[in-house]
Amino acid sequence: MPPLRRRGLLAGLALAPVSPRLLRAQPSGATGPVSLPDTAEWALRSRRGAEYRIMIGRPPGDPPAGGWPVLYLLDGNAVFATAFHAMRSQSARTIATGVLPALVVGIGYPTEGMLDPRRRALDYTPALPPRGPDAPPAPDAFPAPGPTGGADAFLDFIAETLRPAVAAAHATDPHRQALFGHSYGGLLVLHALFTRPGDFRDHLAISPSLWFGDGAVLAEERRFAERPVPAGPPDGLGLFMAVGGEEQTLPPAQRQAPDAAARAALLGRRAMVEGARAMAGRLAARPGLRTEFVEAAGENHASVVPTVLSRALRFALAPAG
Repeated sequence: MPPLRRRGLLAGLALAPVSPRLLRAQPSGATGPVSLPDTAEWALRSRRGAEYRIMIGRPPGDPPAGGWPVLYLLDGNAVFATAFHAMRSQSARTIATGVLPALVVGIGYPTEGMLDPRRRALDYTPALPPRGPDAPPAPDAFPAPGPTGGADAFLDFIAETLRPAVAAAHATDPHRQALFGHSYGGLLVLHALFTRPGDFRDHLAISPSLWFGDGAVLAEERRFAERPVPAGPPDGLGLFMAVGGEEQTLPPAQRQAPDAAARAALLGRRAMVEGARAMAGRLAARPGLRTEFVEAAGENHASVVPTVLSRALRFALAPAG
């Protein structure tokens, strides 16, 4: 078993640091932060020495005969609590909601912040071919907060270290594993589908950064389209894609800013809505690939995540048949 350090039940999953002023304002009866039942936190290292904060939530009761389905969440610091609550509340009445009980595994970083921009930029982006000294600049060159191109090493960590550790600690169904990611995380989910289609059954890509690397993931999609979809699990591979309907336009509050024109042009070049809609349409025609696409009207790049999360759960955790 890979190296694993248990931290016991979560003493509250802090989604943002608490200020000393707020701590001083607590009543005398305060006993600590809010805790989530049936959860645990691990510190787990990859074979390359990178440390990850792993958050695991389990359903009540005994696992089914085939083991629990597993939902792996990228940006676990930010989305674990919301996803775990959604699974618990909806799976309590599967007959009404269409959501089975499942293990929820958040893959985060050892920080109290919601995101670690530098590490996620590395972990969630594919390696790009080198650009020659005479190559023109990419049409949407984006100054990432740190190095990029570590997607395959990160997927190796999930496959070689994290998944065996989860399976050793809990009864899991190896045929019902799903990966959820947003933005750069959505890009990573698509990279996994196109280059490692046997790693997960369901791929939940929210607002994927299709523009990264001058659309490098589109070349991966074309190569994926040239091969038959692997037989995989009994229900076949699945792709759930979603995007906020307002992701290509500036919000009203920003339209009078000095750089509004440049930012609007950037959004137009990235074409988040049009690109996701077009890719989902192409992939819907692939035999052997279950697909669903949601364009969430009125939602932006941040608000789309909690808006579509329950739809993603119904897609990945629906009862068989």
